[in-house]
Amino acid sequence: MELEFENNRDYVWGFNSAYLLSEHEPQLLSDMARGMNPSNDFTEGFFAGKSEWEIEQSKDQLNEIDQLREQPEEQNRDPEEPKNELEELDQIREQSEEQDRDLEPE
Repeated sequence: MELEFENNRDYVWGFNSAYLLSEHEPQLLSDMARGMNPSNDFTEGFFAGKSEWEIEQSKDQLNEIDQLREQPEEQNRDPEEPKNELEELDQIREQSEEQDRDLEPE
């Protein structure tokens, strides 16, 4: 059924219209949606576009929350502790080189 709508110009027009209104004029979209019933292809697309935009916004917000949760861990991390395996290997190499220098006769 979804493929049927994708090939329908009225559905696509309704979808795109609602998506753009969601992004730029959410209050107008809300007012328009209150007075509509999904009774034709345009309004079906309209409500689908509104829903799609809301889903994408929710995903964006969840991604932002995840990023904020990761930041404190990074801030609380010991600056001497390596961030990844490569940094850990670099630290080991540097320590080894320092030890070698300490062992060399002057």
